Amino acid sequence: MTAVGGEVVAELPHPVAFVREGTQGPVAVVRNEVRIYDTDASTLIFYGATTRFFHDAQMTLFRYLGYRPAMLDGEGSSTVVRASSFELRAPLRMGDVFDSEAWVAQRGRTSIVCGHRVISQGRVCLFGTTSFVNVDLRTMVPAPLPPVLEAAVAQGLEAFQTC
Repeated sequence: MTAVGGEVVAELPHPVAFVREGTQGPVAVVRNEVRIYDTDASTLIFYGATTRFFHDAQMTLFRYLGYRPAMLDGEGSSTVVRASSFELRAPLRMGDVFDSEAWVAQRGRTSIVCGHRVISQGRVCLFGTTSFVNVDLRTMVPAPLPPVLEAAVAQGLEAFQTC
């Protein structure tokens, strides 16, 4: 904690990531702080910052499940983002500490949908989804999910309902 102009401000030198067990499977959580580059002139978060908040939690979830997406110039297959959307439900301001969460909400033969939300001071500030499609890196057409994601699903690590 640092005092700035007599006001105590929380400081997180870097994000903290962990996984907790949700009611329907694992939930990846990245605790972070809204930084100046996440905001616009009003000191509210800029909508583009939400992509990074969600991405950090999604990649934490993928690592926990044992999946590391391949590079697009590699061999085999990799997941790519097909669509992403979110709703702003409460404001986030510079300096706010928040938890960005991600979980698997749906699965198809070649795709998964991650649910995500950002919670600060007990309020859901952002809520949304990101769809990933697994593609063959040579042909760039949809391909079955990688075995490691299928194995995670088989072990009951998938959530079909949002948390």
